[in-house]
Amino acid sequence: IIYYHSAINNTEDKHVSLLPLINSSSPPVVTNVIVATLDLNITGLFLNSDSIDSPAFDRLWSDTSQLRKHNIKISAMLLGNFHTLSGNQSFFERNYAFLHDGLKTHNFDGIDIDVEDPTAISLPDVIRLIDRLRRDFGSGFLITMSPVAEALNGGRNLSGFNYTILEAKRGNEIAWYHAQFYNTFGWVGDTRDYDRIVEFGFKPEKVVVGMTTNKANAGGFVGLEMVGKMLGELTKKYEDFKGVAGWEYFDSSPGGQTRPWEWSERMAEFLEVRS
Repeated sequence: IIYYHSAINNTEDKHVSLLPLINSSSPPVVTNVIVATLDLNITGLFLNSDSIDSPAFDRLWSDTSQLRKHNIKISAMLLGNFHTLSGNQSFFERNYAFLHDGLKTHNFDGIDIDVEDPTAISLPDVIRLIDRLRRDFGSGFLITMSPVAEALNGGRNLSGFNYTILEAKRGNEIAWYHAQFYNTFGWVGDTRDYDRIVEFGFKPEKVVVGMTTNKANAGGFVGLEMVGKMLGELTKKYEDFKGVAGWEYFDSSPGGQTRPWEWSERMAEFLEVRS
């Protein structure tokens, strides 16, 4: 059960605490939190338009430190400007150093690679990035990716490279894929779109159902009753079904901005994972 979390994600730019994820249930039901979104450019690494080292994020790092004590893994979502990781080796090295230092300084347990520009980075450059991350951070570092759902079943693809080929070449290094089942690229009202991904060759143990947690966050919001029915069917159909990811934490239904952690509680009920 995974949340995406923007460090600044409401109209008043207030800190949204992650601590209810460890205080609302014992043990916590959330397994992973993905901090969004990183933007890498030729001057440095940025988190939501501020330097990742800005004091504005001190409370965020305090929260993530507490979550780690409860075995919740913290990843960083890299979305912006993959052009900086393309091209010749010297250009790559200069820009990759910013990414490496930011991940290390803030103790990230993994990275979520979300390529949504088909011209930004080639498959060989993605493989170079994966190989370098694995070399630098070791076997325990989580490398995940977030394609739109159709990119895993032969349909539309925002990334510009073939995920079937990537899985064949580096699937052993990719922990799982957060397939985006929203914004017209997939539907979580029933299992058909997920079934197509499995039929296309991706194993259920590698495919997380990514959904929007509030209709204000993205198109294709589906109510919890329908989601619960769909997840019940998936868990019966696929014993090794991986799980769910919600975009995003701060206003997740049913609790909204006052109780956003309730989404994970409901997901735990649907997936029957509560201790």
